Amino acid sequence: MFRERFGARWLATLVVLVSAVSGASAGWLTLRNDSPRGIIVQEVTKAPDGSAKRGRPTRLLSGETLREFHAGPMTKWLEVYDMQAPATPLFSGRVAWQNDNQIFSISSNGKAATVTPAVPKITLPGNTSVASPKKT
Repeated sequence: MFRERFGARWLATLVVLVSAVSGASAGWLTLRNDSPRGIIVQEVTKAPDGSAKRGRPTRLLSGETLREFHAGPMTKWLEVYDMQAPATPLFSGRVAWQNDNQIFSISSNGKAATVTPAVPKITLPGNTSVASPKKT
């Protein structure tokens, strides 16, 4: 009798947990350096009193990517610096993404940088790359 009750409760709990986890959505945020120069990417958290707390800076050489997993849609404040002159940010702004995987392209000319949503590149044999088709 005790085994049947315990087994039924355990099974019901497992079903609830699995359905809750499968309903959650998440995705990867990818930042790709498409500029010919090395850059530094840093997350900034703004406090209610106006002060800013900076996260760990990450260096990205030309063509490198930074990937982060996030459990849901978010908005981040990012700053992008030139690796050769890291005193002044080239870009300072918000980046927002949805639940799915998203790639943002960072392009810089040394004086300013832009962060824009990008289409993922697929590398084909023969070192040619094409843009992947958009999901419908």
